This record gives sequence, structure tokens and C-alpha cells, in this order.
Amino acid sequence: MVNIFFVLSPLQLMNAIEAYEYFNCLDGQTKNILIIGYTLNKRNNQQIDNILLLYNKWDEVKRINIYYNMKELFFYTLLLSRKFKNINVSRVFLGEFRIDYSWILANNANPKEIVLLDDGLGTLSINKNLTNQTGSSIKNIICKIVGLKNAQRQIPAIFTIFKLPKDIPYKTIENKFSYFKKTFLEVCSKNENEVYFLGAPLADFGMVSQDYFFDSLKKIIHFYKGKQIIYVLHRRENLDNMKKMFPNMKFVVYDNIIEIEFLLKKKQPTHIASFYSAALYTLYAIYNINNVDVFKLNAHKITYQYRTNIEKVYNLYNKFNIIDLEGI
Repeated sequence: MVNIFFVLSPLQLMNAIEAYEYFNCLDGQTKNILIIGYTLNKRNNQQIDNILLLYNKWDEVKRINIYYNMKELFFYTLLLSRKFKNINVSRVFLGEFRIDYSWILANNANPKEIVLLDDGLGTLSINKNLTNQTGSSIKNIICKIVGLKNAQRQIPAIFTIFKLPKDIPYKTIENKFSYFKKTFLEVCSKNENEVYFLGAPLADFGMVSQDYFFDSLKKIIHFYKGKQIIYVLHRRENLDNMKKMFPNMKFVVYDNIIEIEFLLKKKQPTHIASFYSAALYTLYAIYNINNVDVFKLNAHKITYQYRTNIEKVYNLYNKFNIIDLEGI
């Protein structure tokens, strides 16, 4: 019996580890194979490798280059699919459910169950019509020619920290991050006076104007007067610009995803905040944080093409402290 885990990002790998533990994959009878897709993003790849150093229960780890040569990846996926086609597979865990390669691999493994893993806010894009998606017609034709199943989406289970809409017709399993809590949290220290503000490239991506972004951040600094704000820079934010505007602010750039970085530094945050970040949910789930502040952007200040998606995310933050920027 075999379990297959297919991940492309550090957070997906972290959730794969939790799934490994939750589903009791180390039962002495099942072989667990981890397939990692490495991208051109060296930082992403290094963060994956750093997490691998924390966890070594995999029976086999396969590394492939993804997005480097799409044709090469496709045919490598076909080769893997052919290999797994004649093996008794219990579960396939997919960290990236939005690409055809994942479903070609899963369908040909013919598992008893397909389980989707979280990757930030990507889980929220799952809709009730997932199984109506058939994938690329060209890839499906090639699969048929070589005698393999295509990229047709199947009914999955979803291993997630999110409370998904009630009309999602799939089995959902709550990810409580029990393994990471049990393994690391007991030795973590706390500082009640620190507020970790999770950055987001809102101005860099044109979601809001730079002036509005900086004005909003000035309000937040005043709001937390008396507390030490530690601004966790998003990898796509410009550190020099931020330092120029806020010379007295403490900025940090982490080598790992923030969920892992705190564990490695043996820190347990007690207060986190952001304009908009998926990490609010994961940090809240792992570290049992009571103080989570979301500073809500003025909808009319958000560039129109991003407005609907950001508003949808705000609707999911109902368990957190929603603070209207216009009121502070």
C-alpha cells in the first residue's frame, strides 16, 4: 500500500506533514512517497528544503523541476502516472489542485481517496463545480493516446484550517496543526508587548495607491502607540522604500515561511495584525493567538479588479478583530 504526497510550496509541505500525522500514515504497512516540484524561485525551494530538515519520516522523496520546462514536466508526470498506475495506492494528497498535472497523477494512481491540502487562500477558490472541470484538451488527448487517465477533476476530501461554505459538497477535515503544536510550542517564549504586523504587497501590486498604503500604515503605528510593532516584510515588498518612509519601524525579513520561522526561533507570538494575509489564519491555528487584528481597507480605495476578492477574504475574518481604518 502506498500514499503519495505532491507539493509545490513550503506551506503545502507543512500541511502535508500534518496530514501524514493526522491520517496515521506511519503504520508499518504503507510506503509514503513525497513528490516535490521545485520552481525557478530559489527562495521557495530553500524554504522547502529547510522544512524537510525538520521531518524525515518519508520513505521516498522525489524532486522534479516544475515550470522550468513545461513539456518536460508533463512527460515526467506521465511517466510517474504510469508507474503508480499498477501500484495499490491508498491516498493521494495534492498541495496544488489547480493544475492538470496534479489530477493526471492522482487519477492514474487510482487511490481510494484524494485529499486536497491548503496553500494559503488558494483553498477558498474551490467551488462546488470542481468536478465539472476537465483540464486541457491537448493534455487529455495525449493521455488517451498513451493509455492514461486524463485531468478530469474528482470528488476530493479537503484537509483545511478554513471553514468552507456550506454548499461545498466535499468532505472537509479540520487541520488543527496538532503535530507542530505538540512538537514545538512547549519550548516557545512569549512577549506580550510585541505586535507582529504581516506585510502585503498591496501598493507594489497596484491593489491600492502607495499614498493610501503609507497613510494607512501611519494610522496603525499611532493605533499601537506604546507597543513594539515588528513589521514582517512580504517577499515582494521593497525594504528600502519602507525604511525610507518609516525609519523608526522595526522590519524583519525571514528566510522561512513565517509559520516555520517562529518555531525555529522558539517564539510564540501573542498579537498579530495585517491588512490582508492568509498567514493570519495559519498563525492563529498553530499558536492559539487571542489577539488577531485585521485593518479593513476602504473598498473604494481598492483597485476595482481586486475589490471583490479582498472583500470575500474579509468576510472570512469574522473570528478576528476587524478594525475599520476610516475609524482610527
